[in-house]
Amino acid sequence: MDKSWMVEDRHTEKYINGVKGFIQFAFSHSAKGNTILCPCKKCLNCSWLEASHVLEHLVCEGFVNGYRRWEYHGEASSSLESGRDAHVQQFDEVEENDDLEEDCDELAGMMRDMRHDFGDLSDVEDEGDCREPTNESDPFKQLVGDAEEQLYPGCTCFSKLRFVVRLLHIKSLGGWSDKSFNMLLELQKEAFPKGSKLPKNFHEAKKMIRCLRLDYVSIHACDNDCILFWKEHANADCCPKCKASRWKSQKKRPDGRAAHKVPVKVLRYFPIAKRLQRLFISAKSATDCRWHDEGRTKDGLLRHPADSPAWKHFDAIHTRFAEDSRNIRLIIATDGFNPYRSMNCAYSVWPVIAIPINLPPWVCMKQPNFILTLLIPGPKSPGRDIDVFLEPLIDDLHLLFEKGVRTYDASMSQHFQLHAAVHSTITDLPGLATLVGVVTSGEYGCPKCHLLTCSRWLTNGKKTCYMDHRRFLVRNHRFRTIDKAFFDGNVESRTAPEPLTGEEVDALTRNMETVFGKDPTGKQTIRKRKRGDPPQIFKRRSIWFRLPYWKDLLQPHNIDAMHIEKNVCDNIVNTLLGINGKTKDNTNSRRDLELFNIRTDLHPVPVGKDTFDLPPASYSMSPELKRLFCQVLKGAMFPHGYASDIRKNVHVKEKKIAGLKSHDCHVLLQQLFPLAVRKTLPEGVSAALIRVSRFFKKIYAPVIRISDMEKLEEEIAETLSILETIFLPSFFDMMVHLMVHLPLQVRLGGPVKYSNMFPIERFLCTLKGYVRTKSHPEGSIAEGYIFYECLNFCARYFERCETRISRLVRNDDPEPMSSSMPFFNGGGRYLAGKYTITLDRNAWLQAHRYVLFNYDNITPYLSKHLEYLSSTGQRNALQIDKIHHDEFHEWLRLHVAHLVDSGEKISEEIQTLAKGPLFVARTYSSYTINGYKFHTKSYDEGRPTQSSGVALVSKLSSSSNESRTYYGVITQILELDYDNKGNVVLFKCEWFDNRVQDKWVKVDKFGITHVNRKHLIHTGHKSSDAPFILASQATQVYYVEDPLAPDWLAVRQATNQRDLYDMFGMGDENSEQADGPTGHNLDPIETISIDLKDIPKTRTDIDGVLVSAKENPKFEKEWQGKKGQARRLAHTVMYRALEVAIPESTRVLRSQSVMHESDNEEDADNEQELEENEELGLDDQQKKKKDGRKRTRMHTVYDRGNQPPVPVSFNEKGQPNGDNASEFSNFIATLVKTHIPLGHEDWRLVPVEKKNALLTTLRKYYVVDDKLKDYVMGTSHKKWRDFKADLKKKFFKPEKTDEEILTLRVEDNRVSYDDCVWLIKFWRSEEAEKRSEQGKKNRSSQKVLHTSGSKSHARVAAEMHKEKGYAPRRDEVFVRTHISKRDETTMTAETSKVIKDIDTAIEEHPELLEKSIQQGDILSHVLGKERNGYVRCVGLGPTAGSLGIPGAQKLKSTKLQMAELEAEKAWRTNEALMDHMDYFKEDTKAQMDALMAEMAEMRSMLSQSIAGNKNFMHTSEIQPEASVGEYSTADQSIHDVDSIEAAQLIRKKKEAAQRLNNEAELQKRKEAELLHKKKEEALMQKNNEQDMQKKREIESKKKQEDLMQKKKEQDMQKKREADLKKKKEATVTQKNHQKGNEVILFNVYRDHTTPVAKATILATDRKKIVGGRELGTECCEVVVNYIIKRDAILPRPIGDVTTMGQAQGRTIAWLYKHLEVDKSKMKQASPPQEE
Repeated sequence: MDKSWMVEDRHTEKYINGVKGFIQFAFSHSAKGNTILCPCKKCLNCSWLEASHVLEHLVCEGFVNGYRRWEYHGEASSSLESGRDAHVQQFDEVEENDDLEEDCDELAGMMRDMRHDFGDLSDVEDEGDCREPTNESDPFKQLVGDAEEQLYPGCTCFSKLRFVVRLLHIKSLGGWSDKSFNMLLELQKEAFPKGSKLPKNFHEAKKMIRCLRLDYVSIHACDNDCILFWKEHANADCCPKCKASRWKSQKKRPDGRAAHKVPVKVLRYFPIAKRLQRLFISAKSATDCRWHDEGRTKDGLLRHPADSPAWKHFDAIHTRFAEDSRNIRLIIATDGFNPYRSMNCAYSVWPVIAIPINLPPWVCMKQPNFILTLLIPGPKSPGRDIDVFLEPLIDDLHLLFEKGVRTYDASMSQHFQLHAAVHSTITDLPGLATLVGVVTSGEYGCPKCHLLTCSRWLTNGKKTCYMDHRRFLVRNHRFRTIDKAFFDGNVESRTAPEPLTGEEVDALTRNMETVFGKDPTGKQTIRKRKRGDPPQIFKRRSIWFRLPYWKDLLQPHNIDAMHIEKNVCDNIVNTLLGINGKTKDNTNSRRDLELFNIRTDLHPVPVGKDTFDLPPASYSMSPELKRLFCQVLKGAMFPHGYASDIRKNVHVKEKKIAGLKSHDCHVLLQQLFPLAVRKTLPEGVSAALIRVSRFFKKIYAPVIRISDMEKLEEEIAETLSILETIFLPSFFDMMVHLMVHLPLQVRLGGPVKYSNMFPIERFLCTLKGYVRTKSHPEGSIAEGYIFYECLNFCARYFERCETRISRLVRNDDPEPMSSSMPFFNGGGRYLAGKYTITLDRNAWLQAHRYVLFNYDNITPYLSKHLEYLSSTGQRNALQIDKIHHDEFHEWLRLHVAHLVDSGEKISEEIQTLAKGPLFVARTYSSYTINGYKFHTKSYDEGRPTQSSGVALVSKLSSSSNESRTYYGVITQILELDYDNKGNVVLFKCEWFDNRVQDKWVKVDKFGITHVNRKHLIHTGHKSSDAPFILASQATQVYYVEDPLAPDWLAVRQATNQRDLYDMFGMGDENSEQADGPTGHNLDPIETISIDLKDIPKTRTDIDGVLVSAKENPKFEKEWQGKKGQARRLAHTVMYRALEVAIPESTRVLRSQSVMHESDNEEDADNEQELEENEELGLDDQQKKKKDGRKRTRMHTVYDRGNQPPVPVSFNEKGQPNGDNASEFSNFIATLVKTHIPLGHEDWRLVPVEKKNALLTTLRKYYVVDDKLKDYVMGTSHKKWRDFKADLKKKFFKPEKTDEEILTLRVEDNRVSYDDCVWLIKFWRSEEAEKRSEQGKKNRSSQKVLHTSGSKSHARVAAEMHKEKGYAPRRDEVFVRTHISKRDETTMTAETSKVIKDIDTAIEEHPELLEKSIQQGDILSHVLGKERNGYVRCVGLGPTAGSLGIPGAQKLKSTKLQMAELEAEKAWRTNEALMDHMDYFKEDTKAQMDALMAEMAEMRSMLSQSIAGNKNFMHTSEIQPEASVGEYSTADQSIHDVDSIEAAQLIRKKKEAAQRLNNEAELQKRKEAELLHKKKEEALMQKNNEQDMQKKREIESKKKQEDLMQKKKEQDMQKKREADLKKKKEATVTQKNHQKGNEVILFNVYRDHTTPVAKATILATDRKKIVGGRELGTECCEVVVNYIIKRDAILPRPIGDVTTMGQAQGRTIAWLYKHLEVDKSKMKQASPPQEE
């Protein structure tokens, strides 16, 4: 077939005629109806178009690159063109008689491609193989001979090779055993004619195709994993490191020479270069390797790793590698598995799998495309020695990246240099530690947070928990500050840790030295970090850094979402159901709460001597609720093929769920979990858990929008923070914590499908099935894989039979038959229950009517019928619609018949539909379509699946975009026959009534849709009903019954259709991701908002759990000790109060706090507790010294006068530790004794104004920082209490009278008279006597006394810090302050015992040395937890509350009192300001009223003045010579003089003025006449001049108009040219600014020519919201792929992201004028070729 026209110019006649010939050929071989696949560069053989459209596309766009063999249009594999290499000419005989004709035999194309395979593989160095030696000189010639040899004499259908290969495929698909295959061969030999060429057995059948296999290399390894016996150690007989023998056994000949050696351990390496070359041997697979560049939809959405920023980041760095789209990207996966299918035998084999991800999504993660590269032998896991076994693979990967291998591309008929690079790795969390060497457990166990991991050691639980997820929230989130009381009471100011980059990891591990190999004795050495050593987050330097590009990978290692989801599901389910041994809420968990002194409501409560109660947490459930939880899961049935039947794992009576697999947890957590928790848990707890469910549902989305992942990052951080207020610390293991890192991984690397372990685990199961010889499992796996790899290669050419590659997927639709009526080729196939029935008139009418109204080309006829009805009479719209619905089918039949009779041309499809279907129809019980398998309701009965649920989205009207979702159940699957010309399949359903919103179909507050099964519509009983839908319109759903409301069903939608991929969806920037193919979302509420106040601390509607202390011996011992007695006493007091507060009828044993919770527990509950908490003691000498000391007046401080305040140095806890610390403390004592009244029982009852006055005075002499306020108040409290005690000791005696005691007022004038009276009264009270006795008792019981004297613990710690060079621990401070400096002895034996216990604890629990006070350090371990108001060996100032170990208080603390006082002052100030504003407003109003009145008076006076002026003007006309002064006088006299004489005088003056005025008027008239004549003459002359001027102006204006018209025409021409140029530029700009284009971003604020990053355009809609603002017309939304300048400022910061360095993989807004299209990414005409 001549194809030379394909290289001609597309506008030539030869090319156009060639295209027409191609279209004719395609329609005769591969048409689907009246369409064929369009092979243009735009459609890429993915769109079915009509002939005219294909012709237009091929002329305008041209053929897709390399499409010379029309394999998608019916052309069989043809021989390759000329240009063969000399080293493969020995195989030319295969093509001797091949003249590029079509060949019906699949093996012909395979033989031709194998010619190049053998030629290319000879270029790759083969280090050895395990193939059996053969006597044949050329196995390929033998293969060609088998392909040409008849199966038996006279057989024309099958050759020997073809039949055997087909038979081996059937064995593979059917899972036959080797013996059954041998038996079949024997039977066929007997049945076939004599002379058949069948092989004798399976072994001979495999030998026939041995030349098609790519073998592996066996490399011996040291038994202790020290080295591989290759390269320089290839000939060694023992390991040079551990001296272990290489051989397990040696068989010797009689002469003593070695006959056979059996190695101890064998590594099997499957060379990767050969297998990557094989991808290009087949034209189809070679084309698929370029799909990521040529066939991928580039709209900014993440559907494939090629869309991800990680892929584009690599391309930006390694541009040479990215130039050729055929270069392979690989994902490396590994995990260990037991090959024996039995856990009784401990055996671990580790395969290393390479997955090419250039391929399309529908083939990328399929097992036939997995490449097994290494098989690391057992029986033990390689552990950190895996790098030894990875060396062969790393070497080949290095070679493939640097040099590449010469490879033949069958799709383009050319050779090229193939390169390959690793994109990322996939392992579970323990596998990540093995593969990379990163620490994945312990204090720094998070591989993403590294040294910034927030962890706590649970002393009782013996594990590490990972909390503090508030730091992942945005900076202004309320959880950080406002809602801090719901967490640990501290403001969270830390930011989220940034993962380490490849360069940082490279720098950290560059100097690490690792010695490989295990201990020959089998002992495992535990490497503990020594004291003072820095923490290590890497165990070794990874071998992957040998690859030159490894440090450039944006995300080299993926976190496995599958195992995270399973562990999270197990944690939640086991904790909710309280599964013994698996729940995260147990005795040890509650004891850890006590140790942390948090969540006091959940602390164990004693009930009797040996029993205590665990109060019910907010997530606890009663036995009835647990059964209800299990009943919901027990009643769930899934659609066929969606999930396994988990009902067998749910045990309702036992209230437990057991045996869930990973996919079971996947379905349970995402689909059923929301239904169960909403019925059994409080609303706030249910909402939090449902948010977890939806998180995983969004993470597993097949199409990802980057902005959605950014929102999900914020949402999961908030969700985990909420869970911290619900669950105990033991719940938050590493898997729960890793949830917070999953959105970032998806945002950078693409959909989870390409990074989780689901396909890997399935492949491991396949490898496990290859084991035939249990004594050598690795050898069985290797041989089995090689065999099936060979079959997979053959399967690429066997397209007309079922193979592992071409086999139909589950629920796959068959290819539609070619037809001129495409409407009748709706696809689908029936599976079961085929019957023929006769329809009644009603069912026939309903089905036919629905088909007509849902036919796409029926719209013109619908309009004609409506016009006809409107013209026939005066009917309203409802009547017209009813008649139109009832009579359209009959009108169409008559109308089409009339048109046909009149000779008008009507399509055959319209004629067939108009005639209507036959009354004889077929029904089915099961039908598959759209990737779903549907059953009828009756067929579902008695089956473990539910496949009868359907959903349909229907528009409310054709003119409206509003739609309504209908839910129903299939009752009948009906196939209509339209006159034997076409068939249409419909589903008849029972539809649930949704006519009234939120009545019988409603959505609850969690966004779950419910339907009522008792209320149905469109049942089919009425002729106007519409019970049918087209099968192609159906979306599958399933229903879960509510045990508490059996009439209501919860609607759940199955996942997207199996093996169908949305490659063009989500194109609308403003639309949300659809939940299914119909676009409707069954969970319409995107985010569930939760208020922490709505989450109860405990449940009050159920009882707690009674636990015996004997079940935990360690707990029983502590419970019976002194600490336990104190705890029991405290709980007894609390419960007595509870018994009074709670009625008898509702009283239950649970922990309820009746004390007031303060925001700051800086003080103790009362004075008695202060005395109990004191560890300080005074001996006789110290007491005598104290008693003889005079009053301290602090003159040195007061004498400073007006000098500046003296600064006070202090530590991080706000404690003075400088040289003036003692002076500062003494001055506080002086101020307390002079400023603070003594007439109060408790320090907290002292007026806060007095405390503020003390602080104000103190600040005149010292610089008191805010951090010192706690110390000042704590010291003031102590000094105040000591002062009262000193006064009592000195002056009070019971036998004295009150008057005698009042003399202290004379001796000490610091005490007021009122305070003296109050003190005497209090000292004589019973309360004072009780306190005195208790104080004496406490002091006598104090056995642990310090020896530091007056020096504070803070000063001692500061001195130790200077001596040791590091901040001392509390236990070190304790030892220093309790040992005498003189003789290094202690004051008491009890003190010596405590110091000895500290030394013992350090030896037994070295991990406690790294713990803080909050986490439980050494001193807490020895002396017990801290009490309220005082922290041992820390000093005054810090309290249990300020250090994060709060206690309960009855009274408000001083800090809270001071804060309230400041708030009150601010309120009073605001009130005064408001009063002042009101007064100012009233005063201003009064002033404005007075001003307005004054202005009105002035206005009146002005009016009078104007009237007087007018009168005097009249007088001036009569007497023009009168002066202004006279006018003023006359005017004044008129208004002021009231006498008659004055009036007469004025009249006389007026008469005289009148006479003078008349004479002057006469003179004026004469002068005016003369002036008028002169004006007329001047006017005549002026008019003549104006006429002449007008003529000149008209002539000039005409000239100007001519010039303007000419200039206007020129301007119009320029404008047209500019508009055309602008239009062209706009077209280019619009093309450059399309979604999916890769662009270069330039600096916005400085040099605009400096590039700062490479990005991809995601959205151009000006209304799109990015960073809280609309894009507008100047910006577009981009995702940053590669950063060039990290400190570049973003034009629109988004939250905390302000610079380009923080925007890696994020969506930002960027100005159009500061970006350009990346020309290096523009599609080239053809990839680079090798000549």
